[in-house]
Amino acid sequence: MKHALLLISSYGIDPLKRCLMQYFKYQDVFDIYIHVDGKTLDELNKFKITVTDNSDDGIEYIQHITQLSNIKYVKHKHSCARFSFGLLLAEFHLFRKAFETSEYISYHVVSESCFFYKDINAFVDYFDTHKDYDFIDYFQHQISRAFNNHPLMSDKKYFKSSQWISLSQKTLNRIIEEDLFTRIYQDKISDFITYPCNGAYDEIVLQTYIINEIYTPEDLQKPEYKPKVSRIISWYNNNDRPNTMTYDFFSKNKWTFNHKHLYSGFFVRKIDVYNKNSLELVEYFNEKYGKFEQ
Repeated sequence: MKHALLLISSYGIDPLKRCLMQYFKYQDVFDIYIHVDGKTLDELNKFKITVTDNSDDGIEYIQHITQLSNIKYVKHKHSCARFSFGLLLAEFHLFRKAFETSEYISYHVVSESCFFYKDINAFVDYFDTHKDYDFIDYFQHQISRAFNNHPLMSDKKYFKSSQWISLSQKTLNRIIEEDLFTRIYQDKISDFITYPCNGAYDEIVLQTYIINEIYTPEDLQKPEYKPKVSRIISWYNNNDRPNTMTYDFFSKNKWTFNHKHLYSGFFVRKIDVYNKNSLELVEYFNEKYGKFEQ
């Protein structure tokens, strides 16, 4: 069984292509589902590439420019403006598309600024022995307006984590069986969910529903459901904001998240393909792990 990469692309065709090429050697490990928006959608439209749900032109084009056969979905369904609920809907859409297409070991939400590092065998071995593990590095978060008078929240807690989560087949099965994505959307249009005062929809909503409604109290006592280091390594500058990842950050051991070192993750971000210093780090990973080689 393979892994599904659920990739949200908004920055253009060149960053998307460079991101995808790192998976060229691993087409037997990953299938890639891409939701396009923003600059990527504009550039595809400029080349008259159709990316609606009833056309495969987008898939054919991306397969052609990358020589990747494992592209399963390249379409536009929702606007993915930063902090918008549409970004969350795009993630739900990708989860559903992958789930409907095949069964996977895990489903990983990424973007074109995420870079896969570590040896591929370490990745495969880890998930072969942790099939039911999710990567939701959640922590309890006190929010007064995130869920406005929602009955779910009367006796339960809000949780927050990075947007870039991974879900196991077991957890996604439960989500689909309970139609959780639809219920979240209905709660939003019924004004049960309002804009969070501390964070974004994609950092709070799905995490809160999964931990309160999909996980049971017994689940939360099991090792596979315990909060664990993120598969996305985050790093912060002195202003507590995400900083573009460069080789300088890497060499000075500045990879931290919640004051924890995260060398056990599998992806890093933000990699800016237009930033010379950031590309130095990409070249380091190329030399160490052989990415972008055809």
